[in-house]
Order: sequence, then structure tokens, then C-alpha cells
Amino acid sequence: MSDAADGDGATRPDPAAQLVAASASPGRESDLRAHLPGLEPERRVTDWGRSERLEEAVDRTVGDALYHVWHRVTVDGAEHVPSQGGALLVCHRAGAAALDALLVSKAVAETHTRPRPVVPLVAAGALAQPGLAMLLPKLGAVADHPANVRRLLAEEGQLALVFPEDGGPRLLRDRYRVRRLRDEVLAAARVARVPVVPVAIVGTEEVTPVLGRIPLPGGHRLPVPIPALLPAKVAIRFLAPIDPGGPASVRELADETGAVLQAALVDLVADRRSVWLG
Repeated sequence: MSDAADGDGATRPDPAAQLVAASASPGRESDLRAHLPGLEPERRVTDWGRSERLEEAVDRTVGDALYHVWHRVTVDGAEHVPSQGGALLVCHRAGAAALDALLVSKAVAETHTRPRPVVPLVAAGALAQPGLAMLLPKLGAVADHPANVRRLLAEEGQLALVFPEDGGPRLLRDRYRVRRLRDEVLAAARVARVPVVPVAIVGTEEVTPVLGRIPLPGGHRLPVPIPALLPAKVAIRFLAPIDPGGPASVRELADETGAVLQAALVDLVADRRSVWLG
């Protein structure tokens, strides 16, 4: 690339040519970082935008405090989570999805013989909200579009976590009743031919219980939770994987997964002596 000429006919160096020459010079690669604003040498970011640096900071502070101190999480069945290859973790909507995702991810990291990162799948609408659009991908969240799910499961062999129940947060009186599971993400797991691992959680529905809903225009209802994070003891149970190719249809796969979750919740609630002590 030739140098550019200024108004009096003199030539001045072309910035692009300078960068190319610098990159071609031995030992000069580090010089290029000065031309990249805001780049941190230690930053580790995946193709999905997940920042390992930010995630580790959240895990060591908020994650450790909630998991070990505030909710004193107990885990059962971690051996059902595959040690390698793609798998879809399917969880009912227990409490706030962000808290449930954090605790399930932490459970895999703390109790599995081969800890692996868990990718929470969230509704595309959540990624369109100001602030969340930047924060959620950095913490590992990915939009639950079927194409994304197939790539995560089939091509990258990752663990993905989804909360596919219909409807919003349940009222306190309706807790631990599994509703109909949407089948879009389960269909992607069926296409990818990866196991479906049901995950049951007891405790988080009492952490921020929803006491009622306020009617809004358009038929919508605004949940009214207790404005506090109550110290309920949480139990997580990973259940035996389900072969997505077994049931005759995706709808049957969703119904079978929901039935397995409901049966596990009945057992967990029956075994619990206290909401606060477990």
C-alpha cells in the first residue's frame, strides 16, 4: 500500500501500512495491543461472549456465598451428568431463573468428578433488555434459539441448561407443581442426539416467594415477590438421563421429562423436614 500525499505534495506514512509492517517484524506483536482500545491482556472470552474472568470473579464472591453459606446446597446424582459430550439439563422453574442457573452450574463445578461449564439458555427477550444484553452473555447465557442449542450440543459438545416450563413465576401456594414443558429446545436435543438430564430443585421457590400478581393492560400480570432473598436450604437432584430418541415424539419426550421431574419433587419435598434447615 502506498503512502498518502498531503496538500503540499509531501507524503505521509499510511497508518494501515505501519500496522502491517509492525505485525511482520519479529518481536513486535505486542506493540499492536496499543492500537486496540480497552483490550486487557489477561481477558479470556469465548465465541459466545462469555468472559471467564468475570465469571470467575462472580463465582468466587456471590456464587460461593449463596451456595455454601446462604442456601447450604446439597447435591445428589451428579454422576448422571455426562463427563464429556453434549447434554441438555432440563430444570423446572423453581425460583428466580438466575439464581437456579447459578446454583445448578455451581453444583456441577463443585460435585462432579469432571467439572464442566454449564451454558444457561435464556429467552431472547431477556437479551434485548438494556444492561442485561451486555451482562448475561458475559456470564455465559445464550439465547435459547434452536440453532444455538444445536450448535452447543451437537457441534461443541457442551452442557446446556434450560427452564422450559410454560408461564411465569408460580404463586407460593402452587410451588413444586411442574407445568407443561415447551418442546422447542427438547426438539433440538432430539436432533442433536444428546441425553436429556432432568434436574429437580427444592428450596428456591421459598427464597423469593411470589405472593400475588398485579393485573396490567393487555392481560399481563406483574408478579409481586417478597423483596428479600430468604435463607432457604436448597437441595438439587440430577436424575437419570433420558434418551431423546426413545419417546415417539418430542411432545412425549417433554411429557416424560415433566413427569420425572414431578416425581422427584414429590420425593424431595417429602424428605424435607424444614424449609430453612432441610
